[in-house]
Amino acid sequence: MEHNHFQNQSTEQKNILSQDMQLHMKILQMSTMELSEYIREEFTSNPALEMDETSMGELSSIDWDKMKALAKTEENKVERSTGVASSDDYVSPFEFISKEKTLTDYLIEQIGMMNLSEEEVKVCEFIIFSLDKRGYFSDSVKESSEILGVDTAILERGLDIVRNLEPSGIGWPDIYETLLFQLKKKDLLTTNHMEIIRNHLPEVAIGNFRKIETSMGLSQEEIARIVEDIRETEPVPSRGFADNNTRSHVIPDLRIQIVGEELQITMSAMKLPKIRVSEVTRELSKEGNPELEAYLSIKLQEAMKLLKSIDMRKSTLERVTEAVMKHQKKYLLGKSAFLNPLSMKTVAEELEVHESTVSRTVREKYLCTPRGTIALKSLFSASHSSNGDELSPDYIKNLIGQIIEMEDKLHPFSDQKIAEELMKKDVEISRRTVAKYRESEGIPSTKIRKRR
Repeated sequence: MEHNHFQNQSTEQKNILSQDMQLHMKILQMSTMELSEYIREEFTSNPALEMDETSMGELSSIDWDKMKALAKTEENKVERSTGVASSDDYVSPFEFISKEKTLTDYLIEQIGMMNLSEEEVKVCEFIIFSLDKRGYFSDSVKESSEILGVDTAILERGLDIVRNLEPSGIGWPDIYETLLFQLKKKDLLTTNHMEIIRNHLPEVAIGNFRKIETSMGLSQEEIARIVEDIRETEPVPSRGFADNNTRSHVIPDLRIQIVGEELQITMSAMKLPKIRVSEVTRELSKEGNPELEAYLSIKLQEAMKLLKSIDMRKSTLERVTEAVMKHQKKYLLGKSAFLNPLSMKTVAEELEVHESTVSRTVREKYLCTPRGTIALKSLFSASHSSNGDELSPDYIKNLIGQIIEMEDKLHPFSDQKIAEELMKKDVEISRRTVAKYRESEGIPSTKIRKRR
């Protein structure tokens, strides 16, 4: 009997630790705006939290009588669930506030319900955080695996997991692949579907079936059936979700300033709402009402856990930023035009934390730096080898620019030719990577660069 008691107590403690860690991870990955909103939501529902009037905004009119009423509401819920009638049916107006779910939230929830290893969860979350606003994953698998510090096979396994989540079509690199996947999942995909999607989507969009008919030799009825199948798919898998990948206003979390020849980190001027544990609630919990005391005890614990998680977020963000800053010091000081190769695995090992912690920390975080406001994530850079030395993508992009600048404008280099020229400089990258780097620098294709 005593053994079972200790066993249950141990299991209970593990569950509590797990819940605490889940809250910490949840808050760690929030942007400043998301955390600010979350704090305000917690304030409205937890009478154990107190907020400075200067940071309360529209909530400043709420008084402690309403906060006490929340406790009474909770008591009423317990009474109703046990069949005991209550004369007080107060319901907080905040219960009717709609909360939009983001695509990231929805995907992370699904990952949490799957039986995945820690490494798989880490990779899947990295992929989810890297999706663009349409729900596409257009980054290079090789470069992403290098940034995360895992084998490409592991990243591809993570991609396979994410691509089989809902909404259907998520995680593919472009509209063509996402449509093909959705049709395949519905068991509708044929070679004709593939050809129309890959070669005739513009005609499908404007209803120009005659051009498709001429090109493919299909009847209008056959084309109409295929087009109807295509129109039943979703070209933008993120549609319908709150957008958490684009912000109308970027709010820096930290500021990096040059002091002499060194860099210094300070917190951003944008401050989170100031909250603390309410002394009023502490006193109410001692009034001798068992039900109220039990309820407020839980709320006091939740408040303290929230405050602890916010402090841990701040500390972790500062530590990760400081580690990244040391690696990219010359770049941030303006002494180098290129980033040093840096993976999340490297930072995680230096700080003795999991890579997933670093991945969550850099998500949606921005820095005000001497080079402008930049995403913290952008300071990580995959590496390429050149005679055993690591080269950053920025350095290679500069080489590509130099090669194109020196080319014969009557016969400009193709992407394959640029890759061959880079090989002469002991830089080995694929034609596809050349195209990606060229496009990211705003350099047009061979056809447009050619002078007539």
